[in-house]
Amino acid sequence: MKLKWFLPGIALLCLLLAGGVEPALAVPPAAPAAMPLEMNYHDTFETNLFLHQLEVHSDYVTLETIGRAQSMPILALRVSADSVESVGDNPQKNAILFECGMHAREWLTTESCLLLAEYLVDHRTDATTPVPTLLSTTDVWIVALTNPTGRWVDDGWGGDPTLFYNTPPMDNGWRGNDDTSLCDTGVDLARNFSTGFNAVDAHVFCDRYYRGPAPFSTFEASALREFVENHTISMAVLLHSTSQEITNMWWTDDDAGVRMRDEARRIWREGWADPIDQANYELEARRFGTTSGQFSAWLAFPSENSGDEVDDISGPWALDGDQPLAGDFDRDGRADDVAIYRPSTYMWLYDYGHTGDTDATVGPWLSNPSQVPFAGDFDRDGFSDDVAVFRTLTGTWYYDYDHNGTTNETRSVCGSSCFRPVSIDYDGDGFVDDRIAFCSSDRRWYVDIDHDCVGDGITPIGPWGLAGDLPFAGDFDQDGAVDDVGVFRPSNRMWYYDLDHDGNTDHASGPWGLSNGLPFAGDFNGNSQDYVEDVGIFLEGSRLWMYDFFHNALIPQTDEGTLRAVQTFLIELPFKSSVYVPPYRQFVTDSSNGWHPSGNAIWDVIDDNFIPMALHLIRQSRAPGCPTKEDGTYDSAYCPAVDFGLVGAKFVPTAASDNAIGALESSPAHWNYWTDVSPAWEQLTPGNYRLVFRFQNFGAATDNVTARAITKFVHCPTSVDCWEILTNTPVFEFNVPPRAARTRTIAVDLSELTGAGEWYEVNLSLSASGDSFAANDQKVFKFRTFMKYFLPLVSHD
Repeated sequence: MKLKWFLPGIALLCLLLAGGVEPALAVPPAAPAAMPLEMNYHDTFETNLFLHQLEVHSDYVTLETIGRAQSMPILALRVSADSVESVGDNPQKNAILFECGMHAREWLTTESCLLLAEYLVDHRTDATTPVPTLLSTTDVWIVALTNPTGRWVDDGWGGDPTLFYNTPPMDNGWRGNDDTSLCDTGVDLARNFSTGFNAVDAHVFCDRYYRGPAPFSTFEASALREFVENHTISMAVLLHSTSQEITNMWWTDDDAGVRMRDEARRIWREGWADPIDQANYELEARRFGTTSGQFSAWLAFPSENSGDEVDDISGPWALDGDQPLAGDFDRDGRADDVAIYRPSTYMWLYDYGHTGDTDATVGPWLSNPSQVPFAGDFDRDGFSDDVAVFRTLTGTWYYDYDHNGTTNETRSVCGSSCFRPVSIDYDGDGFVDDRIAFCSSDRRWYVDIDHDCVGDGITPIGPWGLAGDLPFAGDFDQDGAVDDVGVFRPSNRMWYYDLDHDGNTDHASGPWGLSNGLPFAGDFNGNSQDYVEDVGIFLEGSRLWMYDFFHNALIPQTDEGTLRAVQTFLIELPFKSSVYVPPYRQFVTDSSNGWHPSGNAIWDVIDDNFIPMALHLIRQSRAPGCPTKEDGTYDSAYCPAVDFGLVGAKFVPTAASDNAIGALESSPAHWNYWTDVSPAWEQLTPGNYRLVFRFQNFGAATDNVTARAITKFVHCPTSVDCWEILTNTPVFEFNVPPRAARTRTIAVDLSELTGAGEWYEVNLSLSASGDSFAANDQKVFKFRTFMKYFLPLVSHD
């Protein structure tokens, strides 16, 4: 059956009255008697109704509310061979997660998840299909719409594909969620996870890829985090629709993952009857790393690059009281050199390449105690190698082209004693020769085009910033122009950016650095992009120079180092231009996001291509480190000879059954505009628990396994050095047959963790003889104890 068109009025009325769906979202369209010529996709309301319909019509379906985005529920549906009455969350089985709808405009992913759920329910006892066998070993979880509010923004027409791309300001569809409090594009949920949040290719600005102010700052990402931590998920399949790719996310030596990926690719291709379509819709096989704060990376890797990384450090160099500058003083075409002006001797010292060594000394030049230094390209020769000072007592500006200790130009009298100048390309002529000065007393910015003391009647920008802020400038939006300004605020160690120098905060990072630091900006990371986008800070006292490449440092995520070891596949559904593209597609250059086909095309693609591929991946979750053939035997050529790993772990109260949902609660990162950002955390009420964990022998021989759980009190949650062991459970041993999985529990007494708001860590570690891949043998739960007056952010149905 197609439940899209099967909406019994009595069941619908009961659901609405019970509050199981969100009746305020929309009035559902009348159910047509048959499928329309133009397919009407499931919108937000209809998606939730579809999932509730599946639960109503099957005793083997569980529907769980894993979180809420504004008032809209985020639902996870479980299909099992076990009835709801007997099992709520079966830890004796492996479980696979299908996650869809993270990007609002990618309607096809949600449709694929819904029809997969329907197929599994319809064929649960159909022996002519592989479904009964698959469900006997694996529970299937489906999150069909991770981003309900974003979909609501993107689709205001009941899923009508002819009106796709009609959502301003996105002329090719809405991507993020509906949280526009910081950026008018919302937050890209796919980049709001901790692993790789601060990686090189992470997006940090207010564009369609905006990742949010901190990892897990969105309710959606936090809901997925809590769901995974509280269920024994052994494998995940994440669906997007922006290209033609299938990616296995696990480690570089994962031959099993490569085999499973390539076989899924073959099955997809065979679903196209036409050889031309098989070529047009071929999946590119790829492998990813720990990048961009994506859900897929977080599932498969430790949470590296999640926060307050110091990307480089040099020194000690210079003296207390010296004032830092940056530029291209060696004229090699890169603004990667630092310098200091020493007011005590009026000397200038240069460190080419920021290595911590003095490469040149110039001076004394202009012996006067009331001088503020800055640097730029004032002779307009294309090199930012000129230095200058502003004499605050007289309002006079002095320029030394090529930093050789000779005054080449003097301008007077303009400016105020409060001025702290930096140089930018304000007029967009390609030369960094325009002055912009921050006045701390009135919090305004004063521009002098071409540093000529002409045009001082320009209306000041602002007020922006606070008294005591220290200014700097660069190309932080990477548009090729050094025309962005920023301030470092010593009082809270935050960095604020005005990307179009209009007096508004466009981005913030931190806290990073120390309150006694002096900021500067340049191109210090030596990459090929040549953007003046990196910030640094000179620390008085230690005389060290610290660098934050990509100006993206922030409070580190507190699950740093956690290993989940979930085998993960990221599939970019390959729907590109072909015979299936309808005539009303508006943006043919925008990959798959414009393909919302008519008639039976989408049903055929999902039925003939996606569902067979999904069934293959469900089969692989039986042993995600060892490929399983269609007949149920293992593909030993790709299985490791010796390997062992965790495939899920969760905390349940001592009195609860192993089937219970885990007890950890996840709180999103909290923030107030661009200030007071605090990290996300997981939280647990003090008490007695059992740690329920599932592990698997991927190898060909029986393996002897030992397990232990260590509880630590963490004095400083962002450091590995500030902890003490509180409890250490006894080691117990057991044997695991080849290619088999087992579930065990360890009693963990957390009743004495009474300090509300304190940080603790429980480290579950397993070891096996001859294990070839020990990285997935550990799970770290880092959490705070339940704080007084804290209200849970999510609930479970």
